[in-house]
Amino acid sequence: MRKNMDEVRISDKEALNKYMKSVPYGEYSDVRRKIIEGCKIPTYTFSNWMSGIARIPELHKDKIEEIIGISIFNHPSKAV
Repeated sequence: MRKNMDEVRISDKEALNKYMKSVPYGEYSDVRRKIIEGCKIPTYTFSNWMSGIARIPELHKDKIEEIIGISIFNHPSKAV
C-alpha cells in the first residue's frame, strides 16, 4: 500500500511540474499565485507538492485543474 501511495505522489508531482514548466516565463508567478490562493494553501505547501515531499489531495487536484483549465492528473476511476 505504501509503495502505491508513493507512486501516486510522484506521478502527481511530475504532472504538476510538467505543467508548470510549460507555463510561459512571464505568467509563472501569476499561475502559481492563482493555484495557492484557489487551493487556500500556504506557499510552502505548493513547494512541497512541486518537490514531491507532500501528496496532492484529490480535492486540490480538482481545484488545480479547474484553475488552469486542463486535466493534468490521472484520476482513479470513480464508481457510479
